[in-house]
Amino acid sequence: MSAENPDTRCPLVLVAGQLMTEQLWAPVLPLLPADIDVRFADIGQDDSIEKMAERLLDTMPPLFDLAGFAMGGFVAFEVLRRAPERVRSLMLMSTLAEADTEVQRERRRGYSKLVEAGSFDDVVEQRIPILLNRDAQENKAIVVTIQAMAQATGAETFLRQQTAILDRIDSRPTLAEIDCPTLVIRGNDDGITSENHQRQMTDTIPGSDAMCIADCGHTIPLEAPVHTAQLITDWLSVVEAGR
Repeated sequence: MSAENPDTRCPLVLVAGQLMTEQLWAPVLPLLPADIDVRFADIGQDDSIEKMAERLLDTMPPLFDLAGFAMGGFVAFEVLRRAPERVRSLMLMSTLAEADTEVQRERRRGYSKLVEAGSFDDVVEQRIPILLNRDAQENKAIVVTIQAMAQATGAETFLRQQTAILDRIDSRPTLAEIDCPTLVIRGNDDGITSENHQRQMTDTIPGSDAMCIADCGHTIPLEAPVHTAQLITDWLSVVEAGR
């Protein structure tokens, strides 16, 4: 509960990933309890994870629950480094703590070069098989949603986000300092994060819990909205109860 008003539920701040918007959470929101105060972090204006975290802290209430998806997890780690006292609980979804390898960095640079050459749509299409498991790739509604979010984000914002991801620090050295309740979630068919990435976090963040969603790829809120909503609801209930 918020220290200022014990009768007001602590807001839930959702942080989306690269080339994604609030639409990422659209299938989940109607399934959440009506009294959850959902806020959305702005990750579209800045070219560094540090600036994204600073903007979040500047625009959000003094205390909140934090859910970071993919790149949003990188932002969440930075928020915890800067102001751990403001985060009541943490959900990390489809994310990882380590910095990119040089191979990954080179692939990202290749995407940036394609976008700079005018091939933004090609980059979006190349990402779909990585973001979605095989069944979800056949789901036209999900594919259209990913395409729509990418178009709404646009090439310039993509390049800013790409710079932020490329320049991010390795968060593994500070994981042990996270002292709020933490849940780490991934889909078992995720083409970006691995079971080892999840284990790195849960083995280091004190008292953290892990959850793996079966038959789900990287984009958990779109591929498994019912499961995602239930996880969020149950998790916040546990936190509210004072775990």
